[in-house]
Amino acid sequence: MKESWIDFMKGLAILLIIACHCHLNELPGAAGHFVAFGRFSVEVFFIISAYLSFESYHRFIHLNGVNNRTWLFKKILRLYPLYFLSLLFSLCLGGEPYWLGNQGKVSWLNFLSHICLTHGLFPHFCNSIIGVEWYIGVLALFYLFVPFLYKTICSLNKASLAFIATAFISLCINVLFSRLLKDVSVDKHIYSAFIYKFSFVSQIPTLMLGLVFYHLRHCLSNRDLSRIWLAIISCLIGSGILFFQHNTKFILFNLVYLTVLGIGFLFIITGVSMMESSINKKSIIVWLGKYSYPVYLFHFPLIKVWRRIPLFTSGHGIYSLIFSFIIITTFSALVSFVLVRYFEKPISVFWNNRLKLS
Repeated sequence: MKESWIDFMKGLAILLIIACHCHLNELPGAAGHFVAFGRFSVEVFFIISAYLSFESYHRFIHLNGVNNRTWLFKKILRLYPLYFLSLLFSLCLGGEPYWLGNQGKVSWLNFLSHICLTHGLFPHFCNSIIGVEWYIGVLALFYLFVPFLYKTICSLNKASLAFIATAFISLCINVLFSRLLKDVSVDKHIYSAFIYKFSFVSQIPTLMLGLVFYHLRHCLSNRDLSRIWLAIISCLIGSGILFFQHNTKFILFNLVYLTVLGIGFLFIITGVSMMESSINKKSIIVWLGKYSYPVYLFHFPLIKVWRRIPLFTSGHGIYSLIFSFIIITTFSALVSFVLVRYFEKPISVFWNNRLKLS
């Protein structure tokens, strides 16, 4: 049974992402600064996804005797149906021109790379149809390495070393490509986003933080996990890192900006995971967290549909932004609930039954 703190963190992250895409970061004062973290809240998904990947791999491989190929098929099956549906829906809306750049339209090669989940390897493809699918491209590539990583990174010390090594490599790559980008004049925003955020290489340190968290959770005793003061301190440290990094742009130990934010999120996730008993399992945030994946996939296309309705988007004030956020969140949640219940679950049950029979 999934722990409620996972859904709580995912629910909070998806709310910030939607708020940011609805431009609530333009709100004055502390509210706008808080919503601005929605630009980086996908890092929460990466940390939790890496943690859950190790948990599921251990459960399926070591406890249930499932082979690597079956495990990988199950993970891709979890991603694919709703992702494919969102692809088709977004194609009907014309894709995402901003991330297509000078390519102008979605080519057959682009679409094929999305079908094969290899779009994350190409700057002009990785985010060009749905507008948020770069996360799927990175995650699908990570799943391929999980069997190797699980056997190699088998302790907290090794996970910590893996994070340090990948953070250093990511830093070197960022420095190298930042110099190369100076001479780029066409679609520079696409190459910059790919190098600094959308690529698998740029997200490896954050994924390694998920593995650090996995081993940290297994090292902590039940007594440690119930210490509320330790949880509060962890959350405060994480929040301090996030706000200090966001407001001062200070680079901690010369690490990449995204990596430092990942460290901050790791502290917060660790703290919240220690408050499992204090989380209301029936809260709206927890419920939204259960459907965070389809909400993530469909909220951006729904925003594009919403912005094409002049009757409801004529205003540009604060109240208009808040109203748009409420509408998009509500519709995304309802669409996600229906799709999961009547589309994803039947497909999942069908294939799981096929696997059992084979």
